[in-house]
Amino acid sequence: MNVTEETHRLFHWVMTIQHGRGQLSTLANTVWLPHGTTRVEAFGMVQDHVRRTVGAADRLAILFFSLEPDQL
Repeated sequence: MNVTEETHRLFHWVMTIQHGRGQLSTLANTVWLPHGTTRVEAFGMVQDHVRRTVGAADRLAILFFSLEPDQL
């Protein structure tokens, strides 16, 4: 996939989750999203990434989510 600022926008996200036996994790990163991506789609992409990163295949509670353009 060819990512350019003409077709995508860089966003910064933060997600805090509770998983496993009450473990808390906060993750943050950036993601390039194509123009026209909905917030629901972006949330799903971030949630899938977080789930894979922490190895939470089953139960996962989202405690906090923030998605904002990375450019100040």
